[in-house]
Amino acid sequence: MPSTHHLPSDATAAAPLIAAFAAVSDPRCRRGRRFTVAAMLTLALAAMLANHLSPFAIAAWGAEQDVARKRAMGFPKGVTPHPSTFARLFRRLDPAALSSALTVHGATDDPHERGVAGIAIDGKAQRGRLAFAVSAGCPSMP
Repeated sequence: MPSTHHLPSDATAAAPLIAAFAAVSDPRCRRGRRFTVAAMLTLALAAMLANHLSPFAIAAWGAEQDVARKRAMGFPKGVTPHPSTFARLFRRLDPAALSSALTVHGATDDPHERGVAGIAIDGKAQRGRLAFAVSAGCPSMP
């Protein structure tokens, strides 16, 4: 059954995220790499936000996207990885490097810009929201 969750058609929306993921080193062997780690992580994050959590579901969601969206996520030929490619990447990926890349991507210069108005993905307002601490890379108590 095809997924109803698709990315917006704006090709520039994923560019900052791809640039942030480019800082993550690729733990896979150099031989036989078809896809960049930045493109794979961008696709994985978008699929996880659409509630596709396993390597198989991530790969299936990526394959369902149209060619323009695949290119926007960093797949110039419009071909996305197999589930086993995602599984190998996730097994070897350094969590600290990934956390650091996402922390740098989410950091802003204005402390009031981020976290002023929290909106949950399900559309509900968040009460008692924790402030984002750039140094820790995770929410912290004010």
